[in-house]
Amino acid sequence: MVSVSLNFKIEKDLKVEFQKLAESMGLTTTSMLTMYMRRCVDDQAIPFLLENRKKNE
Repeated sequence: MVSVSLNFKIEKDLKVEFQKLAESMGLTTTSMLTMYMRRCVDDQAIPFLLENRKKNE
C-alpha cells in the first residue's frame, strides 16, 4: 500500500486538543484520522449522528 499526504486547515486549539487526546490513548493523530476515515469508508457513512444542535436547544 502506498501512503500519501493529506493537508487541511483546522483551528490551532482543536489540533492541540486532538493531539492530547490521541496521546492519552497511546495513538498518533495520523492513526486516529486513519481509523476514522477507514470507518467512514467501511460503513459508507459518518460514524456519528449529525444533528442541528441549535434546533434541539
